[in-house]
Amino acid sequence: MLSAFDLFLDGKLDRDWSGELRAFFDEQRAKADAELAALESKRVSDAPPSLPLARYVGRYEDPLAGTVECSLDGDGLRLRWGRLVVGRATPWNYDTFRVD
Repeated sequence: MLSAFDLFLDGKLDRDWSGELRAFFDEQRAKADAELAALESKRVSDAPPSLPLARYVGRYEDPLAGTVECSLDGDGLRLRWGRLVVGRATPWNYDTFRVD
């Protein structure tokens, strides 16, 4: 698409957009992987949440994100954002949950 814009605007195809975007997204992926590894290294495995899961059940509202509903689902929580079922949240590190 960007090459088509170049061709339309300049009449030239002298930029490797695919290569540039690939390098950019590879760099972003590497940063995200490093951040995830840093989080994982600080995690206390099998650390339970500070409250029973039933205490996290409810509606959470944010002016920017909207409303998220949280309900019990076995040994985890189920999250719904509007009409979208976001996924299942399981305890990850004390009061931090991982959503699958």
